[in-house]
Amino acid sequence: TGPDSIRLTWDEVDDAMAYWVYRSESSSGEYILIGGTDQDYYIDRNLEKGETYYYKVKAVSKSGEESGFSNKAHATTDKDDNALDAPKNLEAEADGPDSIILTWDKVKNARKYYIYRSETSSGTYKYIDWTDDTEYIDDGLKSNKTYYYKVKAVDRYNNESSYSNKAYARTDKD
Repeated sequence: TGPDSIRLTWDEVDDAMAYWVYRSESSSGEYILIGGTDQDYYIDRNLEKGETYYYKVKAVSKSGEESGFSNKAHATTDKDDNALDAPKNLEAEADGPDSIILTWDKVKNARKYYIYRSETSSGTYKYIDWTDDTEYIDDGLKSNKTYYYKVKAVDRYNNESSYSNKAYARTDKD
């Protein structure tokens, strides 16, 4: 289960060729066929965050006969209200004529960080790379030039935080 998907699993039924999966948005509501699979699991995708969904499954034999409904199951998608904090205390420091070292504080629940760079203070920041660490070395830069950076934290669902503070450094002269 994530913010927009639910994984359903069940025990295989002997002689079943496929399984039909039905969903309702209320415990006593109408169940609508949403898909089928020949596996003993189904992933329901593109759901609303923080909502509860109800499911039933039918087995289908090779001859096309359908079983009765399984027991009813329910699950709630994660709220995942993008509560990731933006990285704090981003700092940039020259590391020779062609590289800059970036460091920042670890963000709770972040799985990785996206690095953005601009060549002007008020310019467009372009994505350049990612890291799962709180340090990044940007190399292959021009000497004696100022570069500006921002960082975003990214969680396991690929939700992004807002930008960190801006940091900049000037590469050393050759």
